[in-house]
Amino acid sequence: MKTSSASWRCRVARSTLLAFLLLAGSVAASFGVTVTWTGAGGDDSWHNKTNWSTLTVPGGADDAVINAATTVIHTNGNTTVRTLQCATAFSLIGGALTMTDGASQVAGAFAMGINTSLIASRPTATCAISNATLVDSANFAAVSGATLIVGGLIAYQKPQCNDAYWQAIGPGSRLTFPSLLNLAGNLTCGWLRLRATGGGKLELGAVTNVADTYLEALADGENSLLDLSGLRSCQQFNAYAVTEAFNGAEVRLPQLGTAGRNNFYLRPGSTMTFPALTNADGASFYALDGSVIQLPLVTNYTKPHCTDVYFTASGGGSRLKFPALVNLSGNPTCGWLRLRALDSGHVELPAATTITTSYVDLYAEGATSVMDLPLLRGYSGGNPYALIESRSGASILLPSVTSLNRVLNLAVRNGGSITLTQLLNLTASFVLADDAILNLNSVLNGGGTTIQEINGGDVLINPQVLPLTELTIRIEGNEVILEWPLDCAGCQLEESATVGPGAVWTPSGAQPQPVNGRYRVALPIGASPHFYRLAVPVP
Repeated sequence: MKTSSASWRCRVARSTLLAFLLLAGSVAASFGVTVTWTGAGGDDSWHNKTNWSTLTVPGGADDAVINAATTVIHTNGNTTVRTLQCATAFSLIGGALTMTDGASQVAGAFAMGINTSLIASRPTATCAISNATLVDSANFAAVSGATLIVGGLIAYQKPQCNDAYWQAIGPGSRLTFPSLLNLAGNLTCGWLRLRATGGGKLELGAVTNVADTYLEALADGENSLLDLSGLRSCQQFNAYAVTEAFNGAEVRLPQLGTAGRNNFYLRPGSTMTFPALTNADGASFYALDGSVIQLPLVTNYTKPHCTDVYFTASGGGSRLKFPALVNLSGNPTCGWLRLRALDSGHVELPAATTITTSYVDLYAEGATSVMDLPLLRGYSGGNPYALIESRSGASILLPSVTSLNRVLNLAVRNGGSITLTQLLNLTASFVLADDAILNLNSVLNGGGTTIQEINGGDVLINPQVLPLTELTIRIEGNEVILEWPLDCAGCQLEESATVGPGAVWTPSGAQPQPVNGRYRVALPIGASPHFYRLAVPVP
């Protein structure tokens, strides 16, 4: 059940845009001339050499100048120029255009086609687009210290299934959209990938809303910044988002109030805070390798969709804190709410009192890992059910819980512990102690609950109260001995090759025999593991 934190980070295939960026960073700035648009070729094509003053299409070291009252159209190929000065409209409907040195500007209406790319590369390159009108599904990049400003754009949409990349790569690189308010995409396919890496800055401070779209928001590397300081709402429900701050980077979200179906990942030395977040419904949070995530204003949490969500703290010093969260609930028909404290991480919900109508999985693993729910009073799954497991020295603290129903795996393994000092009712559940001790001395009602003890594990039960239905397993010689009380009316021994939510349990063909006041089944020791449980009639 342990998951490596390295596997959580979203991995994507290399885009052809990366090849363009490498090419753009290697162009020399020598032997250039000024190439002016004349339009003598009789069309609007950038690629028609007779439209240019030198009778050659501008190249990598040239300054391209367009002053004519026309819309110049670039239709294909990867074009590099030193600068572009365009006083009129420009349409990049195919291919890629890269500027490598000096100041470039497009003053007229600027449009881009699907999967086209506009790139500024090298520290001395700046490009200002004054009036971006239609650039849906297009790519933008500022590389190696360059600045690219895309002005005039109010809304961006990615209706196609291609991935679109907006990237600021390298120290001093800036990609900024000063007037952009809304981002939207395709609900079923293709990602909008926002990336500030290697010290680059991607500035989207005016954006207030991200519609239901597949979105990656990544800041990675010292001084990298993804600025979403105006963002108030992410509306993901059908699609989902991944937001990551790694290796000294910052994702800036000071006004985010609604998280949507977002997965937030934070590593140490990086910054991602949530001072305004009140609605985290459907979101997952991962505090990794010593980082701390705190959500001070979230008081209620609901998982409305069928996707599993995770509250995870993994690694020494990692903390995931919900100081004001009182109520948790989920989808009663599908999907899990999974809380994970791993490798000395702590998940802290000090105010939570109820978990209702949800498939819930509380799991802690690793020495000094802690899952702390000190005020939680109980769990009654109804149709859903819960899993609660602590192993390898971890602790799950549930000192106020008085009632548990339909906990299909209440387990301590390899020195793990679960604190249940006030538990009175434990019904329709399965309890396992595997090389660990679980104290259930406070339980008064254990109707429909089965206990299994293996590898020296021990479940402590008060013998003065109604006994729990206990299945014990031990080895005698070459046989495995399973026993349970004679008064377990209607109990059926079941077996499975695996355990967990996906296990398939079937009735065992072994016939129990009464021996010394208990039912007993003796089985030969097999070559592969096998698991057994009692199916107990639920009152």
